[in-house]
Amino acid sequence: MRKISETLNKKPVAVFVLSLMFLSLGYFVVHGALTFSDQSVVSNGVLNLSAGGTNQNVILTPSGTGFTVLNGNVGVGTTTPSTSFVLVSPTTGAAVFSIATSGNIGLAGTVPNAAKHINIDITGADSSVFGASATEYGGYHSLAGAMTENGLMGVFGQAQKTSGGFGHGTLVGVQGKALLATSIETDNMISVDAETQVAGYAHQAYGAFDQVLVYGTGTIGTAYSVYADTVALQNSTITDAYGAIIKVRQTSPAVVTRAYGLALSGWTGAAGTSYGIYMDNSIDIGTTTKYAIYSSSASNSYFAGKIGIGTTTPATALQITGATTPTLRIGGPSIAGCIELLDSAGNGTINYITATGGVLSATTTKPAVCQ
Repeated sequence: MRKISETLNKKPVAVFVLSLMFLSLGYFVVHGALTFSDQSVVSNGVLNLSAGGTNQNVILTPSGTGFTVLNGNVGVGTTTPSTSFVLVSPTTGAAVFSIATSGNIGLAGTVPNAAKHINIDITGADSSVFGASATEYGGYHSLAGAMTENGLMGVFGQAQKTSGGFGHGTLVGVQGKALLATSIETDNMISVDAETQVAGYAHQAYGAFDQVLVYGTGTIGTAYSVYADTVALQNSTITDAYGAIIKVRQTSPAVVTRAYGLALSGWTGAAGTSYGIYMDNSIDIGTTTKYAIYSSSASNSYFAGKIGIGTTTPATALQITGATTPTLRIGGPSIAGCIELLDSAGNGTINYITATGGVLSATTTKPAVCQ
């Protein structure tokens, strides 16, 4: 072993060489071990650290609580990093991860966008990469743990405005879009797909949970817990348009004790006016046929309160107030009408009132038209 003293950029450097060192034509080549003591290596050109031999590593190891500092843009797999940090795929040569000076992150080749703190783009991914039957994900989150308190959230989105006055923008916690280009065809499109799977025991399970809260001195002009909107624009066509479809399904041997297609329950507090179900006249858009409520079910219908037809304040169990004549029609043009009058025990002095051929009859015997 021999000691060689050289001057790099006019700074004394102590160098211990285990084998042979060459200093020539602006290149600094070391074969073996190189040790500096509180000194700096400064190059006026490219400073290239390259391990020779076969499958040799380049290792930077600070001691104790020391750290490694890399100033300027840093590139892994590239000599021309365009942002603070760029990781380039060694197989495709494309950037797969990048961080801008602002801290915004770009994944899968995207350039970090000032308005998108994490910008993910898998444009160009196809079945040749993922497999013919695979599903492509722009972002995929999987979370598992032995949670006993609080909760697990696969994805949490929060948009918060903490300063400034009134703005015309929209605050969106989570937005999902499924986009289909012109002249392209697919089986199904779902903007947001929520599924809750239970193999153990859950006291309550929600496929989707939507809640609008206002507290303190906050005010909401109009609150929608769920807002569903199906729109056909320009020259587009929708064959069957549904604002919402609600299904309850069971396959044997599974058991559903009670099935509710739509349950309005749990209301509390007081309101000036309340509507269990409200429809305004904007639903009257049928050009040939229109129904406010249409039921093709043979199941019974039950109403506990008074029913008003043509009146909002029925005084009896059923009150019909019509502006046209006749107010009530039972039967059809060629079919006799039948009215059955009974008390709660199923008895009545006059049980049946019928009208046949314009003749009104009352009887306690059930006539054929009432069969």
